[in-house]
Amino acid sequence: MLAACHGETPPSPGSSALDLLGLVPFTPYAQRTVAVDFGDAASLPYLGRGWSEPVTLDDGVLGTWLVSSEGVVVFHAGPRPRALRMELDRRRVAAPSGARSPAGTWVLLNGVSLGQLSRRDGRVGVNLPESLLVPGANVVSFRQRRQPTRRPSDPERPRFLFQRLVFTALDPGPAPAGVAVDPHGIVLRPGADIAFYLRASPAAHLRLEAMAPAGGPARLEVEVQPDGGRAQTTTIAAIGARLDEHLALALTPGAVARVRLAVPADAGGPVRIARAVVIASNPAPQPVESRGPRRNVLLYVADTMRADHLSVYGYRHPTTPALERLARGGITFDRAIAQSSWTRPATASILTGRYPVDHGAVTLRDRLRPGAPTMAEIFQTAGYATAGFVTNVNVGDRFGFGRGFDTFEYLAENLDSPHVHTPADELHERALAWLDTHREQPFLLYLHATDPHAPYRPPAEQAARFRDAGPAATIDETMSPGRLHDRPGLLTPPNLAFLRSQYDGEIAGLDAAIGRLLMRMEQLGVADRTVVAFVADHGEEFLEHGGLEHGRTLYDELVRVPLLIAVPGGPEAGRRSATLARQIDLLPTLLELSGLPRPSDLPGEALLSAEGRLRASPAEAFSETWFGQLPLTALVVPPWKVIVPVHGPERPAVYDLGADPGEQRNLASSHPILVGYAKQRIAELRMRAARHEPTPEHDEPPLDPATLERLRALGYVERD
Repeated sequence: MLAACHGETPPSPGSSALDLLGLVPFTPYAQRTVAVDFGDAASLPYLGRGWSEPVTLDDGVLGTWLVSSEGVVVFHAGPRPRALRMELDRRRVAAPSGARSPAGTWVLLNGVSLGQLSRRDGRVGVNLPESLLVPGANVVSFRQRRQPTRRPSDPERPRFLFQRLVFTALDPGPAPAGVAVDPHGIVLRPGADIAFYLRASPAAHLRLEAMAPAGGPARLEVEVQPDGGRAQTTTIAAIGARLDEHLALALTPGAVARVRLAVPADAGGPVRIARAVVIASNPAPQPVESRGPRRNVLLYVADTMRADHLSVYGYRHPTTPALERLARGGITFDRAIAQSSWTRPATASILTGRYPVDHGAVTLRDRLRPGAPTMAEIFQTAGYATAGFVTNVNVGDRFGFGRGFDTFEYLAENLDSPHVHTPADELHERALAWLDTHREQPFLLYLHATDPHAPYRPPAEQAARFRDAGPAATIDETMSPGRLHDRPGLLTPPNLAFLRSQYDGEIAGLDAAIGRLLMRMEQLGVADRTVVAFVADHGEEFLEHGGLEHGRTLYDELVRVPLLIAVPGGPEAGRRSATLARQIDLLPTLLELSGLPRPSDLPGEALLSAEGRLRASPAEAFSETWFGQLPLTALVVPPWKVIVPVHGPERPAVYDLGADPGEQRNLASSHPILVGYAKQRIAELRMRAARHEPTPEHDEPPLDPATLERLRALGYVERD
């Protein structure tokens, strides 16, 4: 597993370097945060989005203004977090235009509200319970709502200048682990260790630079262990003034592994690690192809459509013949992962190419972060005509989804109709009328149909096509899945089969409407120069893991979605791809196919080249939901999936999706390295997303009674 390699081996153009010490902030071993001074440059690494540049008042007081609806602070609770007291120093002063007035400040810890702060000047405090803290990095948010707009004749309203946060342990508990972090690296005292997680690359080796700062003999153990494999340990016994050692890592490329650095208790003295870098060879980069023609784009999002209920994905009922025809002219991705299990965050990931932690639309009250450019804004800037037609309140303009569209129409839910949603045929007619007047110029057309979403009310003959022979159901189409939660006696196999047949009928009805839409596009003469991307926002569950509908878990019935991309004249028409794909990959893919440059900070990858050929698969996929009582995150590292609760006593779960596609056998106890890797990667994503540049002030729109009622009709808000 490990072998010493002597001599200098600098990274070459065909290699990459992973700085393990750079991962310290994403591990539980980072130094516990004691205080954050808002106006001090040394505290900038702790400040996330929403804050102004540091300011100094006339009397010399330092601080920052909250210039957005939410200000984020990242702090470290150590490897074994205990309950903390957090105290905030702030001053109420007149502030320049753009800062928010103190209409009320709510505090959230890792997304969970702890209540409203007192409005008094000076020091205010709140307890951070141990049950909500996680090892390592944590996020505390300050959310405010602005007072009504000030008229020019009004006196200047005071605002709060945020000055300092202090974290104090309510119960100090045992002494912290013997790991210290400083600008020169990390120091491991005797008996201490630190672990990092990585995915192995070809011909990787670990370069270590270390020294014994106390003088005298010191030893360092380097342990490398792949997930599910045996650990191999190398002991470096002669650390003196300086050590420069190279260790080969004999790991299978792509495997998840743990690298553990430890100083034995009897080592005699501490060891300072000044450098720990994994250097690996990389495959030769793919040649950059010339950008293709400026194609039109139809992005079609089907709401609540799980992949395994589509005949194009092998379902036993013929639910999607139109999509099967589309697949014969395009590429079908068999393993596409949604970035959330309910509409708003998942669709926002499709439209921004960013994970939910980045685009910000994660709860019922959240809207898209202004600093996250949308697909429509990018195409609009490139000269495309842009239009969006949607039928779900979650993706309405009030939540930021209309940004960048020349035309954007939300066809509202009809609460007096048993179907609730505007049907797809009506949605298509609106879109086709727009398309008829814009077909001579490049266009981006986004359609969002909600037909498969509960309540399931397909025509009776449509649903009957998918009903199996067997015991009769004791419910009818007027019984919504949400109401069954409160009546467990009705959760019988015949009733569940009835719900599935209704759901399949809705899918078949939408598929037929899509077939008519594509035929009309051919008649308009735009089909032969239009890329069609079909994807679902999320799936639907039918008690596979104890629930109905969606949003509350991250199992595959909710996050495995259909994804088909048809490129006119594409060289790989009819091909299926079994490799990983993600919703965040759609934006870079459509930009590539349209001959447009992509923003450099997008985390997704183009699944196809400009010509329409398949590219290498992404390595992993991240999903999350903050909709249920227990916020969840998940990381897919094929063939593994790790589900990690954001907080609380619940333990992570690990599933082998190849051997256990139904996710019934939790293997977390035998795969701690996979769990550690998932936690480290999730912490990295969260912390990087929290550190956006401050964005212009914007208000979260209140959920007015009409919006609340529509959300209730869709099952997102419980009835009183």
